[in-house]
Amino acid sequence: MNVEHTTTVGTSSPSVSHVFWISVAVFLCYFGLIGNGYLFRLVSPAMDDGAVILRESINLGMVALIAWVVWRIERRSLRSVGMQWRPWLPTVGWSLAVAFICLVTAVGLMLLIQLMGTTYGEENPFAQLSLWTVTLITIRAGVAEEFMMRGYMLSRIEEWSGSTTVAVALTLIPFALMHYSQGPAGVLISFVLGGILTAFYVWKRDLLTNMIAHFLVDFLANVALAPPTS
Repeated sequence: MNVEHTTTVGTSSPSVSHVFWISVAVFLCYFGLIGNGYLFRLVSPAMDDGAVILRESINLGMVALIAWVVWRIERRSLRSVGMQWRPWLPTVGWSLAVAFICLVTAVGLMLLIQLMGTTYGEENPFAQLSLWTVTLITIRAGVAEEFMMRGYMLSRIEEWSGSTTVAVALTLIPFALMHYSQGPAGVLISFVLGGILTAFYVWKRDLLTNMIAHFLVDFLANVALAPPTS
């Protein structure tokens, strides 16, 4: 497994600024998306297109800030969080393969949930939004959730703890719980699909493929195959 571990080693302790900005990055990874979503629901319960676009722009801004922390504070390349630019054909191929596995698994879980008489989230949570806005949500989900949980947190916890198992547990469980608004069934599906994405990331360290696969799953489920709105 090819993993970049290129932390700067020195005799001095990290500066207060260094610790502060890394703490900010960790906080945003764990609580940024949930906190931003909760704040917008309080301020704008209706969540029309304008509010959602602003919310998602802030979410993507958090990703940019964490990337800045990697580049300017940690002084590391984005390869350290799995962002590797590889030939497009393998990237597309693996993205489609991972997305297909996730979709087949999701369908199986949905059938099981229906047999158990359990509901899964809202019937059409994006009914009041335009398809362009829902597409933005799916792009943000693929980029932000993968960058934060798989790219940054899994890679850093693995380095700090020296254990891939610990890193997987401390990112996969929070990732599933982030989808609490979809109910217990949504948390379960997010845990299983997140496990597939995590396994691929640990194997290949290819964050771009993770992002594309995640986006494809959400896009197909919420845009391409979504029931028409009245």
